[in-house]
Amino acid sequence: MHYNYNALAIGLVIVAFGIGSITGSLLGGRFSDHELARLKTANNNVSYPEMRLKSVIYSACLLPPFILAFGWVCEQHVHVAALCVFLFFCGFFSSWTYASTLAYIVDSNTGRSSSAVATNSAFRGISAFVAIEIAVPLQDGLGDGWTYTLWAGLMLISGLLILLIACRGQGWRQKAEERERLYTNKD
Repeated sequence: MHYNYNALAIGLVIVAFGIGSITGSLLGGRFSDHELARLKTANNNVSYPEMRLKSVIYSACLLPPFILAFGWVCEQHVHVAALCVFLFFCGFFSSWTYASTLAYIVDSNTGRSSSAVATNSAFRGISAFVAIEIAVPLQDGLGDGWTYTLWAGLMLISGLLILLIACRGQGWRQKAEERERLYTNKD
């Protein structure tokens, strides 16, 4: 919009996000597996699903500043190369986080992982719909910098919630599984 690019040029700029996403997914998944194996070894070969979330600490901390920087770079009409760099890292860190959290969802929902993944996908789809519906009016009213500042704040809160689950989730999950066992044994 501000750069007066046609659809092809915009698409080429967005390729940076796609390359970052592919790279983040591949490296994030491998790092998640590596961290799980390392933590399992350090825990006498006993693992629990929340160990996998420890690999998200870096991406959860780095995603919000890159989103914030992207928004303000857009706001200031900085050279498109800077946009591409920030788009790459936004894709990288968001896919890194997603790969690890999706593996956590599967690991923590033994016997019902397909339902958990489907619920996750439905929630993501609904959230994307809502975000698309409010993004343009919000961006028109606030500008790129403040819109992406809000988005970075949401990602910061999300990252903190993931870290909270990494720290306390094992106990919460075990209590929920125990309640479920008690409930199913009553029948």
